[in-house]
Amino acid sequence: MQNFLSKEEMQRRVAQALLCVSVFNLGMDITPKVVKGNISISSSDIAKAEETKTLKIGDTVKLSDLYVGDTFKASGIEWMVVAKNHEGYPGGSVTVMSKDILENRAFDDTGTYGSNHWGNSDLRKYLNGEFYNKLDPNFRAAILETNLVNIENEANNYNYDKCGAPSYSGKTYYTQDKIFIPSFEELGIKNISWARKVGEDYGAFKTNESRIAKLNGNNWYYWTRVPYFDGSCYVCRVSSDGSNHDNDANYESVGVRAALNLKSDILLEYTGNDSLVYNNEDEAYKIQLGVATNAIVKAESSKTQADVTSARDLVKALRPADKTALTARLDAVQKYIDTENAYKAQLATATNAVVKAEGSKLQGDVDAARKLVNSLRNSDKNSLNSRLDAVQKYIDTENAYKAQLTTATNAVVKAENSKLQADVTSARDLVKALRPNDKTALTARLDAVQKYIDTENAYKAQLATATNAVVKAEGSKAQSDVTSARNLVNNLRNNDKTALTTRLDAIQKYINTENAYKAQLATATNAVVKAESSKLQADVNSARNLVKALRPTDKTALTTRLDTVQKYIDTENAYKAQLGSATNAIVKAESSKTQADVNNARDLVKALRPNDKTALNSRLDAVQKYIDTENAYKAQLATATNAVIKAEGSKTQANVNSARNLVNALRPTDKTALTTRLDTVQKYIDTENAYKAQLATATNAVVKAENSKAQIDIDSARVLVNALPDGKEKTELTKRLDNLQQAIINDKIDELKDKTDISQDELDELQSIIDNLPAGEAKEKAEKDLQDAIDAITNIQAATKLV
Repeated sequence: MQNFLSKEEMQRRVAQALLCVSVFNLGMDITPKVVKGNISISSSDIAKAEETKTLKIGDTVKLSDLYVGDTFKASGIEWMVVAKNHEGYPGGSVTVMSKDILENRAFDDTGTYGSNHWGNSDLRKYLNGEFYNKLDPNFRAAILETNLVNIENEANNYNYDKCGAPSYSGKTYYTQDKIFIPSFEELGIKNISWARKVGEDYGAFKTNESRIAKLNGNNWYYWTRVPYFDGSCYVCRVSSDGSNHDNDANYESVGVRAALNLKSDILLEYTGNDSLVYNNEDEAYKIQLGVATNAIVKAESSKTQADVTSARDLVKALRPADKTALTARLDAVQKYIDTENAYKAQLATATNAVVKAEGSKLQGDVDAARKLVNSLRNSDKNSLNSRLDAVQKYIDTENAYKAQLTTATNAVVKAENSKLQADVTSARDLVKALRPNDKTALTARLDAVQKYIDTENAYKAQLATATNAVVKAEGSKAQSDVTSARNLVNNLRNNDKTALTTRLDAIQKYINTENAYKAQLATATNAVVKAESSKLQADVNSARNLVKALRPTDKTALTTRLDTVQKYIDTENAYKAQLGSATNAIVKAESSKTQADVNNARDLVKALRPNDKTALNSRLDAVQKYIDTENAYKAQLATATNAVIKAEGSKTQANVNSARNLVNALRPTDKTALTTRLDTVQKYIDTENAYKAQLATATNAVVKAENSKAQIDIDSARVLVNALPDGKEKTELTKRLDNLQQAIINDKIDELKDKTDISQDELDELQSIIDNLPAGEAKEKAEKDLQDAIDAITNIQAATKLV
């Protein structure tokens, strides 16, 4: 059994912890106060701590993360957590109760006033049957069966119990329940003289106010499963002010607060919290969570390692879900601190590299420093880059002339290698800008190159003339140009002559090849023209085989023309297939007569050419008309069927008549079936009406007998009452007649007691009346009273004779 602190003790201990937090400057804005030597905190202080709670109304939350007093919505009902892992309940379960009263309902209707035995009660059967089955299937799956402790009444210890319900000897028994109602003990109601202890205190309800529940917005009373110990029909209940009382079990104006045990991992919709319902352990934990959360807020603000370390120590003591969430926030702060420390080291490394570059004025040191500086934050990067720019400017000035000299030297080397006038001229321009010594040396080298160029230029002119003639022949591909060029080439140096002769030989070969190709092209072109005219696949295939052997340009041009023909052929074939698919879809729709097949076919028909679309749409319209007609009848049948169901449920003549009007308009088979069902309802209504008339006649006869107090009226009424079927009304009317008969007998016996003589007729009449009484205490008493009266008269007569 759990040992709970009082709320005052819990607050005192938590306040002491908060004072320690203040001493260590964790930043939580709660100031403990010293009252009569004890440290305490106010309810507003607790509220500040509870502000750390992150749940919002409407959030989806795991049940295990809720506290006692938290509420959630499931199956259209608002529930409240009242205990976790409660003693005697399923291990790891969470106990919940409906936040308010669900409805008014009798506890039980056994006997005269009902029975107070929970295990046999009508309320238990209802909660674990009809009520349970109405709950959402997913919610039902999370409900755990509870081995529920109960106690019997002790009414057999007394002789005055007249409830008409079974009496017991006060033994403990158990029921296996999915849904139940709480006991006094579980609700924190203890030491009641007329109620025995059942179960263990949830520890959630500390005051009468916390036990108050509402029905339709008003405070109301509700049942517990505890029997009034020395009666068989009285049941303990919670009053509308949260106190305790009892009622007859068959009293129908007492509310029901359902309770059940759930698996803790179910997901639910959070709806709020009842501050009056709480568990000491949960309340202490909320404060502990608030302390840890505020420490994290401080660490997030200060971003110091000391605050992070202090907050982490507090978080370690939290429950897993809270620890995980708050640790993630601390990890984010730690990441920031680690990043800042790393950056400081990075800045120092970059600054040292800049100092080194300023001393060495080497490009390698500048580049290395620049790479480090560019990884810094903007303000530091800009400052150090300004210093590197100054070093770079010096290096660039020195390197500029080195580059200029290198460029000029490379240009001279290029001219020496290429022996081109352009390269000599370009190099001479670069050399002119150099310092005197470098300019003189490089100019001498260029003059030597120039002399070589002048000698070569004369031969180049001759070579150019011959080359141009070859180029002309290559361009014209004319036999006369080839012959003229060959005469000029034969006067050149051997290497050039060989090279240009090879080119002329290639042209000659081309001319010979072209003449043969022209004939091949003509054949292929004629085949393409034939395919364009016939639009036959065979002609396209034949032409394509000839075109494949052509040169790319011709092949591309003729292939394009063939592709156009092929596209036409493919388009026609595709449309034929499309028309076939649409036609088959219509045939299917005409056979199945389903809307889905009509819609599918109509989508295919939309894409057809106008003439085909018009023809096929006409066929679809005919199918659609059939479907629409059938759907209209189905709706008519559904309306009539629903009306019959309504009549079967209400069993009123108006609903039967209304349904019969709708049924009469149906097709014969449906009309016959539904008419049979209506006839059954009509038979029930007629039977009920006949019984009501019979009951009214019998009741009027009883009233007449009660008014006249005549034996003939009593006998007549009893005949009518006996003809009624067994039930509550017959029992009540019989009881009224029995009471009336007993009163008449008592009056007649009282009259006899005043007489000194009595006739046999009077005795026979009275004996006949007594004989008609039902067996029982009343009949036995009447017979005894009659005999006592006769004995008294006999004694009087005997005494008179003696005198």
